[in-house]
Amino acid sequence: MSINFQDLNSIQKSAILLISLGVDHASKVFNNLSSGDVEKLTIAMAKLKDITSDVVNEVVKEYYNMMVAKNYVEEGGMGYASSVLEAAMGKEEAENLLRKINASKELKDMTGGFDLLEKVDENQLINFLKNEHPQTAALIIANLDDKQAASILSQFDESLQGEITYRLAIMEKTSPELIQDIDDVLTEQLGGIFGGSLSKAGGTESVANILNSVGKKGTEKIMSFITDKNATLANEINALMFVFDDIFKLPQDTIDQIFDTAKALEELTNIDDGLAKALKPLVGDNLDKALNGFGGKGLKMLQDAIENLGPLRAKEVQEVQTIIVNMVKEMEEKGEIMIVSGDEEMI
Repeated sequence: MSINFQDLNSIQKSAILLISLGVDHASKVFNNLSSGDVEKLTIAMAKLKDITSDVVNEVVKEYYNMMVAKNYVEEGGMGYASSVLEAAMGKEEAENLLRKINASKELKDMTGGFDLLEKVDENQLINFLKNEHPQTAALIIANLDDKQAASILSQFDESLQGEITYRLAIMEKTSPELIQDIDDVLTEQLGGIFGGSLSKAGGTESVANILNSVGKKGTEKIMSFITDKNATLANEINALMFVFDDIFKLPQDTIDQIFDTAKALEELTNIDDGLAKALKPLVGDNLDKALNGFGGKGLKMLQDAIENLGPLRAKEVQEVQTIIVNMVKEMEEKGEIMIVSGDEEMI
């Protein structure tokens, strides 16, 4: 039984269009698509049977008209496109085309993978996730940037923080089929709220990056939960984490280089006494190591700034220390320093 044009969905139409383009052109299109889209289109192409030439012609015609309409919109806006298309193909068909163009444009503006989550009000997202299964929360948190993920994770009860983080850590070890099943369910559940599709699947590296942005107290509780569940997994995460205190395990010349760079870092100097706030909690050897590279007037000014600081909220200190930690990671990526322990043998 042949398929009618009216019964085709967008994936099927795209598959038919690719078939009509031929292997060479279709492969060039595939090179610009995500692996998920390629898989969906390939499956659709394999399932298509008994497609008449009339249906193929209808698909190609719709695509051509969409491209023409899109060009008119880009050239002179919706009003101009409406006038030209109405004169060429009649009011009803022109309106249908422009509705599709407008819907496509709005969707493109709203979504980009799972980037829309970054634009959603954080409280709205938290309220949504608190009613979802920890697995769902973990998969969504995996698709947020580290700071946003850490901020949202901190809003959950302590027991849930550990459960969500544990699921996030083991997600990379979950079968692709299960991840796809979760993705399909989430796409259906969240499509009307957020739009987009899932792109990442968590894992130990993702957890380490998120925990680097979580306060020390919160991190200790989460890691304690994961250690009880799976000590090996906890060790993997710990090995990937780099926190402010780890700076003082580095060789002294590297520490000097880090704080010499930090004192001129614009992001830090824009905060009143930013460097002093980062160093305020330090005592003993760690404070000596941090101040080692400073001298003369600069050292005296920094020591006075630290001494004159009143009590600070933990969040204030964490904010400036996180800036320095991120700077250290960038320095390592650029090859400016090596993150090795002070007693690690170098060859």
